[in-house]
Amino acid sequence: MLEIEPFIALNIVNLIPSLMEFDSDLMEAAMEIAAARAPTRNICEVDRKRYFELTTEDLLNTVAIMPQDVKIQTLTQQFGLTEIDAKRAISDLESQAESSHLMMLQRFDSGEEGQFLLFKMAPNYEMSLLTAQATGSVLITDSGSRWQELVRAQHTNQGVVNYPWNSALQHVHSSPLDYQLLENVQKSQGPFATLRRLMKTTDCMILTNDRNAEKIKSISDQAKTLMNQIKDTTDHSNNCALTILSPEGGLYDTNVQRLLARSNCPRYEHQVRSIYGIGLPSQP
Repeated sequence: MLEIEPFIALNIVNLIPSLMEFDSDLMEAAMEIAAARAPTRNICEVDRKRYFELTTEDLLNTVAIMPQDVKIQTLTQQFGLTEIDAKRAISDLESQAESSHLMMLQRFDSGEEGQFLLFKMAPNYEMSLLTAQATGSVLITDSGSRWQELVRAQHTNQGVVNYPWNSALQHVHSSPLDYQLLENVQKSQGPFATLRRLMKTTDCMILTNDRNAEKIKSISDQAKTLMNQIKDTTDHSNNCALTILSPEGGLYDTNVQRLLARSNCPRYEHQVRSIYGIGLPSQP
């Protein structure tokens, strides 16, 4: 989150609160659906490691302002450290306190200062689809676990998923990192601009259900030429794997459709048109 903060400040990245925070009925229904889905959910190893790291970091940030004996007890019980190792870890933690952006340095009296943010991960799958359908957006994720959930939401025709625009999208399987955008918050031109134009053109075709074979072939040829050009002129280690799925009939979930029908949203798409996977793990 801290890495994208400059982009948030410049309105390149926009954060919105969860729709559940404004609709208690929606929250209750979404949580029930997520709870029913939990036994069948499979978390990939990369995500499991990421969750553990985030949980550990959050725990350490939380105990930073607690009394010394509470810190020692927490570290010995939660991480199995000896008392000596726990004291050493606490010393290292305290030395980093002032430079950490996420560590509390003083206590806040309840109801007077600060704020409490309740973050709910469980129904993210349902709320991702719902928000995308309500806003007409595509979904982008770097989570292998979330990707597998979304893949299962693809529309099928007699058990088969059809991809009318696949010949245009299959060549865009990676993208070099735009360091100018990361460092100066300015979009690079050249191959980057061409890639953005091709992706926008393809997305417009999907949005309007345009299946013109000549247009698709033209985009496919341009994408193939561009990717070969990028391959010859960029460092492969700086490329980010990209997977785009735009199935015929889009992606949807019957439970989410019911949530939308019960909501106060007057207009919404009946499916999500595309999902983009960035840097997905090779192993589930």
